[in-house]
Amino acid sequence: PFKYAQVITGENFCGRKNLINSLKKSAKSGENLLIIGERRIGKSSLIHESYVESKIKLIYIDLFGAKTASDILEKMLVAVSKASESDSVALKLLKSFSHLRLNVGVDPLTYLPTVGVDAKIKHKADTLQTMITWICNNWKKCTIAFDEFQDVLKTEDSSNILAALRSEIQMHGDNAFIFCGSIRSDMDEIFSDSNSPFFKMAKPLDVGPIEEMEMNYFIKRKFKEGKRIIDIDQIGWIYEICDNISGDIQQVCSQAWDNTKSGDNIDEEVLRESLLEVINHEKASFEHIINSLTPSYMGFLKALAKLGGTSPYSGEFMQEVGVNGPNIITRSINKLVKMRVIFRSGTSLRFVNPFFKHYLRHF
Repeated sequence: PFKYAQVITGENFCGRKNLINSLKKSAKSGENLLIIGERRIGKSSLIHESYVESKIKLIYIDLFGAKTASDILEKMLVAVSKASESDSVALKLLKSFSHLRLNVGVDPLTYLPTVGVDAKIKHKADTLQTMITWICNNWKKCTIAFDEFQDVLKTEDSSNILAALRSEIQMHGDNAFIFCGSIRSDMDEIFSDSNSPFFKMAKPLDVGPIEEMEMNYFIKRKFKEGKRIIDIDQIGWIYEICDNISGDIQQVCSQAWDNTKSGDNIDEEVLRESLLEVINHEKASFEHIINSLTPSYMGFLKALAKLGGTSPYSGEFMQEVGVNGPNIITRSINKLVKMRVIFRSGTSLRFVNPFFKHYLRHF
C-alpha cells in the first residue's frame, strides 16, 4: 500500500490540501507558479493530484537530463503525446510540424501514436516557442508544468533558451505555467537574479514535509489495512532516519510491510532490518559514488554523516576530515553539491539521499 519512486494520486496521496487549493486557483486564473522542494518530497505528485478532477488540461514536461533545445523539444512532444486522449491530437501535431521531420511510433500500452525528434537535426530555441504556441492553441485552457526546470541551466545555449521560453510564455496570460525544481540555488539563479529573463516570472510556492499529524494518520491507516500495528514512536524514528522526506518514508514503510505479515507489530527491530534492506538495494549506486571520489572528498562525506552539516568549518569538523584549513572544505562542498550528492539547506548541508548518510555511518 506504500508507493514511492512514482507519481502518486488518489487514495495513496497524503495531505497538502492548502497547496492543492493554491494550484487549483492558479490554474483557473492563469497565474504562474515556482514550486521548489527537495527531491522525493512529492512535488510531481502534488502537481498531478491538483489536476485529477480538473477540467483544465495538464501538460507535464519532465526536463531532467535535457542537454539541448532538441532534448527539450522531444520532452515536450512526449508530454503532448501522453496528454492526448485520442490519436487525432498526435496526427494534428505531425501535420503542424511536418517540416521538423518528426519520428512517429506507437505506444505499446495505449496503442496511441508517439512523436519524437530526428536526432540528426539540431533544433534551436525558437522551435520551443512554436511548440508552446501550438500547445496553448490546441488546449485553449491548459497548464504547462516544467519539472526539474533548473536543468535548463545545463543545456547548450541555456541563456537563449531561457530568453525564448520567457518571451513566448508571457504571451499566454490565460494559461498557467508551473516551474518545478529541486535545486534551490539553481532555481534562485533563474527566478531571483535580476539579470535573468525569468526574474520574478512566477509566484514562489515551497513544498516541505507533509504535516506530521496527517502523515502519522496516513501511515497508521495503511498498516492497519493490512492488520499491522505501528505506534507513534516508531513513525517518529522513520521520520528521523528519512529526514522527513515523504518518498523515503514511504520506501521504508513499504519494506517494513514486505517484511511482516498480518497481525505483526512494526517495532524497532523490524524497522532497522527494513532500513538495512533499503540500503542494500541502493548499495551499488553508493559504491559508484564512492569509487568516483578522492580520499579527501570521502573524508568530508564521512565527517558530514557523523557530525551533520551545521558547522562544516568548525575545528571539530575539520579535525574529523583531517585537514587544517577551510580550502579543502570549500572545494569538497562545491564538488559534492555539483555532483548532487549533498545540497545546501539554508545555512546547513544535507545528503540528497539520507540512506547514503546511514550507509557511510555503518558500513
